[in-house]
Amino acid sequence: MSATGMERLEALMTAYGIAALDFEEGDLRINLRRSPAKTNVPGHSLLRQKTVLASPSFGSLLLRHPASATDAPALPRKANKGDIVAYLAIGPLLRPVIAERDCVLRRILVPEGAMVGFGEPLFEL
Repeated sequence: MSATGMERLEALMTAYGIAALDFEEGDLRINLRRSPAKTNVPGHSLLRQKTVLASPSFGSLLLRHPASATDAPALPRKANKGDIVAYLAIGPLLRPVIAERDCVLRRILVPEGAMVGFGEPLFEL
């Protein structure tokens, strides 16, 4: 693939908020990664202000682990950096939503079970 083609892929990743791209065809293998801060998710100005916790991926939002017998903690609640605050279900896979910093989760912005996309605000901080 040419440098122009790679630049085009990078521009598309930025425009559509894609953080990771893996592509294989024959002997060609491409692995591109971008930090979430460098993606452009249209309509989510709160992300720039860091007043929300955004989705690290796409999937169905779960506020507690499916194997947990207890209800999800009520909001508002404190979360420490690195705490798992929710999960995203992608088929049989569960991806944790992790607090990026010490914060208070004030309000959930999407209903439990809703399909969310990468970078979509999940919690108001």
